[in-house]
Amino acid sequence: MESKDNEKVSYYLPRHEFLEKRLEMFKYIDDGDKRVEGQLEQVNLSLHTFIESQKPMQETMNGLLEETKTMNKNITKQVRRTEKLEDEQERIKVSITTMQKEQTQKVSERNKLILGILGTLAGAGGLVPVLAQIFFN
Repeated sequence: MESKDNEKVSYYLPRHEFLEKRLEMFKYIDDGDKRVEGQLEQVNLSLHTFIESQKPMQETMNGLLEETKTMNKNITKQVRRTEKLEDEQERIKVSITTMQKEQTQKVSERNKLILGILGTLAGAGGLVPVLAQIFFN
């Protein structure tokens, strides 16, 4: 039936045409589904291949992690040891400085004592000529 007033066209579709169109539509949908399933299988295959290829790298990374942990422990031990040695070195420096100060002080006191004795002897005045006569006779 045609209606020219509204410019609409409507007609009845015979049953065999309807079934053919329906079958074509189902084939089109099935073809689309097959393409999608094929692509999905390719993606899954690629994903599994990628996962399998990453397993050796994961094992290597785990090994590197263990080695890094061991290295960190060793470095920590060395840092502690170095700190202990630095502390000991600082104590030794302080001890040496103290000993040097004491030695300098002792030398200074000895020099003062000798100068005091010589000053006393020289200050006695008459003692020097007497000693000179004793030694040079």
